[in-house]
Amino acid sequence: MNGTEDTEKKKHKTVPIADSKSYISGYPRKLTLYKSNASPYFWVRYYADGKIIKRSTKTESKREAIAFAKAFYDEINLRRSQGYSLVQTSSFRSIATAMLKSMEAQEARNELTHQTYTISEYRLKKTLLPYFGNRDISDIHYEEVNTLGHNLFQHQNKLSLL
Repeated sequence: MNGTEDTEKKKHKTVPIADSKSYISGYPRKLTLYKSNASPYFWVRYYADGKIIKRSTKTESKREAIAFAKAFYDEINLRRSQGYSLVQTSSFRSIATAMLKSMEAQEARNELTHQTYTISEYRLKKTLLPYFGNRDISDIHYEEVNTLGHNLFQHQNKLSLL
């Protein structure tokens, strides 16, 4: 076995097949259509805001895959312009929802009181979700949390986040 064969064998099955990669005419080269050994379908990926976002087109037709890729591009850029998370699973909202589910389980196990859960849920829904909602968690920094806390202290009857 030579070095090239070793490299080929080590590639994961989701790595794009080199000969299948193509770009959509009139769109940035960051938008790529490709196939992989993991699926019979075309996949689309787009590099935006330091992240690679990929999705299955769920079609083997290249024409349909191109149409899907164009819609995918528009969706990503609309989400960017609205300040929403590009990867929904890391949005503040999805993490807050997961936290509340975890707290419900803690309440069921008597590890925290119903009142603690209710207060946490209220604060999330009243203050934090409207402020951070669909933003990617990695885009929220200390300065913004500090500013929010300061604004709440100043303008909402001296409420605190604690």
